[in-house]
Amino acid sequence: MSRGSHARFCSSSPHAAPYVTAWDRAEQVDRGIAKKLGDLGFLGLTVPEECGREQLISTASFRSAASTMCGMARPRKPLLSRERIVSTALALIDAEGLPALSTRRLAAELGVSGPSLYNHFTTKDEILDAVADTVIAEVDVSTFASGTDWRAGLLDWARSYRAALAAHPQIVPFLAQGPGRRPAGLKMADAAFGGMVEAGWPPAQATRVCAMVRYFVAGSALGSFARGFVDDPSAYDPTAYPHLGQAHLLAEHQRQVDEGAFETGLRALVDGLALQHPELAPPDGR
Repeated sequence: MSRGSHARFCSSSPHAAPYVTAWDRAEQVDRGIAKKLGDLGFLGLTVPEECGREQLISTASFRSAASTMCGMARPRKPLLSRERIVSTALALIDAEGLPALSTRRLAAELGVSGPSLYNHFTTKDEILDAVADTVIAEVDVSTFASGTDWRAGLLDWARSYRAALAAHPQIVPFLAQGPGRRPAGLKMADAAFGGMVEAGWPPAQATRVCAMVRYFVAGSALGSFARGFVDDPSAYDPTAYPHLGQAHLLAEHQRQVDEGAFETGLRALVDGLALQHPELAPPDGR
């Protein structure tokens, strides 16, 4: 039965609209798949007697037809989205580390089957890339484009960069591999490098400066210096460690110690770079 004849055949029935809708949806499905499923009798439905006779309808669009003809409403929002997958993956990494992430575990956290993820991502590495890019997208590089001094650009970038990584230290080892093809990572690199070159730094030096900042930030975000010392005074025998009498207090002042150390190092880096003014660089930019 053609679509037109089907519509005419059931036009007098109050039940006709759902069947016409199902027919419309079925036509949108790949016809090769529809034929195979139809040949198998994958879905058989009977038109009500009001239409005058029984008619078998076969369609590959099982979910579309079933939800329409059986009166089952589809959810207003999809059960899965790229954003939900990425946010759940990031939460899992934050809580348990990179080794905990697998497609099976992620699917379980989302309450779906593993194959459902592949409607959005083809591999686990794609998921990791999306998670990493979400973190880097939080880094503020706008100062480089504001026309202010390059020192301000470096300071603001490094601080924002560290804040983003420190909020998700478990993902830092993956981020340390570089931006790869990730859009947010490449945009950050482009803004920092471009800002330094526009400020007069030769490209070779600008590259080294940006790499240095990345090394410094990643190292500081990877772990806490202060938390590395236990808070038990007896661990620091004064005969063996005469200069660590106050080391047990470091953990208590972790934020002050770690952030103070980062700022001290960052200022030293920027002040040291200021002594290497681009005008003093060799003509070849080495």
